[in-house]
Amino acid sequence: MSQSPWWKGTHGEWYVVGQIVLIVLVFFGPRTTQGWPIVTTPFTWLSTIVGGAILLTGIFRLIVAIFRLGSNLTTVSYPIEKEH
Repeated sequence: MSQSPWWKGTHGEWYVVGQIVLIVLVFFGPRTTQGWPIVTTPFTWLSTIVGGAILLTGIFRLIVAIFRLGSNLTTVSYPIEKEH
């Protein structure tokens, strides 16, 4: 059985493309919207520390997962064909 090209989207490839687009919008999108108030919190320093710790934990877990999965790491899952 041959695999179809990724752009035909038979295994959810377009979901991966959509996730990448949304991630780019989150990272490079506007910080505020014109006309909306800028929200401030009394513990900005604490949220910065907690957010940084969560970010570093996520990066560490991502790196560990990449090394543990090795060649089994793919953007979408394809079932392994079993021989009968």
